[in-house]
Formats: sequence, structure tokens, C-alpha cells
Amino acid sequence: MTIRMKSVFVVMVLLAVLPGCGGSSSGDATDDDTTGGSEDSTGTTEDGVSQEDTPSGAGVHSAWGVAWDDFWPDTALTATYVISPLGGGTPMELVATWKENVEWRGGTWLVLAIGGAEPGQDGMAVYIDRSEPWVAKIKGAALFSKDKADGPSMEEWWDEPLVVDFDMAVGETVTADAKQHTTMDGADVALEDMHYELTIEKVDGSVTVAAGEFTDCMVLKGKLSGPFDLEAGIWLHPEQFGLKIDDSPMGAGIELKEAWH
Repeated sequence: MTIRMKSVFVVMVLLAVLPGCGGSSSGDATDDDTTGGSEDSTGTTEDGVSQEDTPSGAGVHSAWGVAWDDFWPDTALTATYVISPLGGGTPMELVATWKENVEWRGGTWLVLAIGGAEPGQDGMAVYIDRSEPWVAKIKGAALFSKDKADGPSMEEWWDEPLVVDFDMAVGETVTADAKQHTTMDGADVALEDMHYELTIEKVDGSVTVAAGEFTDCMVLKGKLSGPFDLEAGIWLHPEQFGLKIDDSPMGAGIELKEAWH
């Protein structure tokens, strides 16, 4: 697989506000650590969202007015994304699926699988805990290749999950710092200090992707700094989850081609 993990991992971290249901940092083991695992009133608010149309109860985003559980696709659904490799290359169409209760690096997780996400196939698995509304806890990701049949070609993770609270106002920025582990072919190759930033730019954005034109989008800007720097624009949708990430000027990106169904 020609996608470089550093770029795609930024995509997945930001989309995983990326990427389902369930998931926790502890629980019973179900699968082997080296694979993708298996499934076991009236008026308006200050942001202009009609209170009549705003969901009520726990888990509603304070600025966007979208309920956390409604935002995540059901784990039985699938979608197709087009992924453009870092630095150019042939775009790939990969199917996104969910796997629940997957054991990986000391915890049990919800997994967003992009492509095969298992040895001998091109794909990627992202390990997530989404149990707290609008708080994404990401343990890490594993990259798989059709050229490697005995395990992931690369993994990146943190000792403790990266925690990002996305329930913030338009214009607000959330930051996180962590030491990121990297392995290639099972061998440790790096332990790097990384700094992450995420800013909500608007909650009424629009965007056109391969799957069509979408409105009422949350638009974010993500930044990563450390041994290298990256920026990415992110578009999220109340019913179609992640629509697009544009990792420019590096040339990498992802966009929805076939809606979640």
C-alpha cells in the first residue's frame, strides 16, 4: 500500500471524532493483536441553530446541534471512500466497515476498517473508544499491505489513548501532546513527540464529493507538528459521518464516494 501512515493517521485521528458504536479501553480479549481483529422550545441558539430542530438530551454538540449517537453510522453499515496517496499516485477505492470488541495493545476497541484491514490485503484499522459523547479516544492504527501476509506492515499508537474533546465553539481550538510509537514489520522504529491541534471553522459548511453535494457540515482544520508538519481540512456530516479530508499541500486526501448504507 502506497499511502504513508503519517499522513493517513492524521486523517483517521481527525475523522475519528473518526469513525460506530461502543468501544472501551478495557474488556475481554476476542482477537489476535497482530490482525484487524474480528466482530464479536423555540428561538435560536447563539450559533443560529433552531431550538425547535435541535435534538435534546445528553450527547448533543453545543455548537452543531447534532447528537453524538446520530452522528455515528450503525456498525452494520458500510461506505466507500476514495483515498489519494501522499505525494501522488493512483487513488484507491476502499470500503469502510466496523468491527466491535477487538483486542489490541491492552484494550478492547471499536475498529474502523478501511479496505481489507488484515494481513495480505491493502487497508487500515483505527482503534477507537467513543463511549463518551463528543470525546474521541484513539489508541492507534495499523496499516496492512497485500505484499505482507504475516501481520501489519506498520503500526502507530500511544501508551495512553489520545483524547480529544470536540464539544467546542466555532473558532475554538483543542490541542493534545503525546509520544507516538511507530513499528514497521513488527520492529520498533520510532518514538516521537507529536503536537495536535483541531479547530472548528464553521458548523454550516457545504462541500461536494464523489457521493454528491452536502450541506450543514462541520468544517474543521487539523494540524500536526513534530518531526514534520501537516495540515488538513475536514468536513463532517450529521448523517454521512466523514465526507472529506484534504491534506494539502501534501497531496493526500480522502472523500466519500458511496454513502453509508
